[in-house]
Amino acid sequence: MEKYESISLSEQETTISYNRDEDHAIVWTNDRTMITKLDKLCREAPENYQCIEVGKAGIGGGILDKRYRISDKGLLSFRQRRVKLELTDEQRAALSEKMKERRASGEL
Repeated sequence: MEKYESISLSEQETTISYNRDEDHAIVWTNDRTMITKLDKLCREAPENYQCIEVGKAGIGGGILDKRYRISDKGLLSFRQRRVKLELTDEQRAALSEKMKERRASGEL
C-alpha cells in the first residue's frame, strides 16, 4: 500500500495539458481520488495510461503527487451534462448483488 502525504482537500488539484499537434496528454495531480482512478486505468489499460512520475515529499517520504501520460488525448471527454440514473429498489438490489458477486470472484 502506498503512503501519501497529507494534503487538505482545498489544495488537491489536477492539471491536464496537451498540445494540439501531439497525440498524447499529460495529467498531473495530487488529488487522491484522481490518483486512484488513474492508477486503476494504468493497471487495466497500460497501452493507453502510464504513470510517468511519482513526486515524494521530503519530510514524511510519502507520495505527494503523480504525473500520467495518456497515449491518446481522444480518451479525454468533456460532457454537456451529467445523466442521472434512476433505479427502482429492485434494480438497485440486483446491481448490488451483482457487484458483490464480482468482488467475491476477484473480478473487481
